[in-house]
Amino acid sequence: MKRKLDENIIYEAALKNFARYGYRKTSLDDIASELEMTKGNLYRYSNNKQSLYQECIRYALYQWLEHVRAAVADVADHEQKLITMCETALVYLKGNSPLMEMLSKDDKIMSPMIQSDIYIDVYEDSRIMIAEIISGGVEEGVFREELKVEEISEIIYTIYQVFLMMAYRQGKSRYVSDFYASTIQLLLNGIKTK
Repeated sequence: MKRKLDENIIYEAALKNFARYGYRKTSLDDIASELEMTKGNLYRYSNNKQSLYQECIRYALYQWLEHVRAAVADVADHEQKLITMCETALVYLKGNSPLMEMLSKDDKIMSPMIQSDIYIDVYEDSRIMIAEIISGGVEEGVFREELKVEEISEIIYTIYQVFLMMAYRQGKSRYVSDFYASTIQLLLNGIKTK
């Protein structure tokens, strides 16, 4: 009997195929073939194509989130932590073409208008990370103490989603270089102490 593959290997192969061919044109046979297994064996890992698609997107989004968490973990200053979080998240996408390709093809993944329950856990974990940074900045005296941390973290996350949609979903690659610095400056001017 063959050993069970690590789910991460399955998700990476699925992500690669979905990014390359899109959801409709990707078949479970394509993914199984890349993994050198049968389609029937692939069903041991996922119930169907839609389920595998959603699982691989969740996997990719959590990989992204964990990368950002690792980048901000050692930053002590909360203003710099917020800047590092934003920069790291954008740079990660530039270097992760399968995820970037998926975001550009599927508006259900990141759109603040279509907040699907499918990925709500990832979005909530991301928003909590932002809230922790803002809260730490308030405690540190860098950010204004009257800030409503939960509301501000939701607003920042929504701005981030729209920023990503403009930059990657709508193919405006210059959007990041043209507006990133101004967006960060606007954000910081709104929450920093005077």
